[in-house]
Amino acid sequence: MAEKIELTQQFRYMVEKTGMTHSAIANGMGVTRQFFSAVWNGKEEPTTRFAVGAINAGLARSFDEVITYKPGEAEKLSA
Repeated sequence: MAEKIELTQQFRYMVEKTGMTHSAIANGMGVTRQFFSAVWNGKEEPTTRFAVGAINAGLARSFDEVITYKPGEAEKLSA
């Protein structure tokens, strides 16, 4: 299993708490609705631009509130 960067539970909570549509949130973050949806559903990894957009939109204060790193299986065994 390869390493993976994914959204944090905290970010997911903040998005849900807004009550806004994903399209409106994506627009506020400066990303497309399609890309936001792909990241939200785990089909794409969040990018730096995605994380910066979330911070600029007031959904987080730092990168670690938006994204988290999940090490791959080989990395877990060697740690």
